[in-house]
Amino acid sequence: MKTCDDHETDLDRRAAEGRLEAARLARAMARLGADHRAVLSLFAVEGLGHAEIAAVLGVPEGTVWSRLHAARKALGRAIEGAG
Repeated sequence: MKTCDDHETDLDRRAAEGRLEAARLARAMARLGADHRAVLSLFAVEGLGHAEIAAVLGVPEGTVWSRLHAARKALGRAIEGAG
């Protein structure tokens, strides 16, 4: 049976892993170009839709779709390279 100390150790370990993963993601995002970083941030962090992002950035909605696709691929490559 796990003790309270065991649960605290598990929580501490998971928190440390979460901080490492967040730092890894931040480094990968920093490697992206400004256009890709902006569209990903607006979509994934701010929760905006494609039309809203287009309005914020002043670009056609199709451009948002293509930038988001390219940004996801670039982020995946950056994360793999950081691992």
